[in-house]
Amino acid sequence: CREEQYPCTRLYSVHKPCKQCLNEICFYSLRRVYVINKEICVRTVCAHEELLRGEGMAREYPGNSP
Repeated sequence: CREEQYPCTRLYSVHKPCKQCLNEICFYSLRRVYVINKEICVRTVCAHEELLRGEGMAREYPGNSP
């Protein structure tokens, strides 16, 4: 087996303080916002999985099989 790096996108939710004022009284509330983070992920690929992936591609795209 070998490790393979690939680009992946993860979505995180964070709480961001938001200032709100009524007349002269101000307060902060925590709003949930979502942050998109682009990362490099790692997966382990073994030879038998590569064969299965190749067969799946051949079934989906029959004109591309060797």
